[in-house]
Amino acid sequence: MKKINLLPWREHKNKLKIRRFIIVWFYVSCSCLILIFVSKILIIHQIKHYQLAYERIFLQMKNISPIVQEMKKLQYKEKELTNIIKKIKINNQQVKKILDFISHLKYLLTPDIFIRLIAFHPPYLSLIMHANSKKEYIKFKKLLQLNFDSKLYSQIFNEFKNLQLDFIVQMSFN
Repeated sequence: MKKINLLPWREHKNKLKIRRFIIVWFYVSCSCLILIFVSKILIIHQIKHYQLAYERIFLQMKNISPIVQEMKKLQYKEKELTNIIKKIKINNQQVKKILDFISHLKYLLTPDIFIRLIAFHPPYLSLIMHANSKKEYIKFKKLLQLNFDSKLYSQIFNEFKNLQLDFIVQMSFN
């Protein structure tokens, strides 16, 4: 039998395999490089888009920041004004009570008692008065306590020999 030399055929087949492998490897590596390049372009495009969006938002925040600060100042001023309005309302109510008290006071005064000085220091009203006798003072004090349910503080600060006295009455209007 004849000997057939298969070595050249195998070598040729191996060369073809290597050639196919190199071609496949080349196409795969080229495809990978193209994919990497395309993804790099997409990522760069996305980064630029986010940077533009960030810059736009930053500019908007920069423009809004003074407005926000102004609004905070206005809110603070609004709180101050509401506090002032509350105080004014309270003072107005106290003044009304005091005016009612003063208008009613003329009915409580007798010829033996007269007012020397009226001082208003919110929420207190101080009356410095003069009475001809201690009886009149006690009677006036009881009338005040009966007619007005506000806190009453009274003190005699000067008593004369002929039983005349000066006293102070301080009322709290809350």
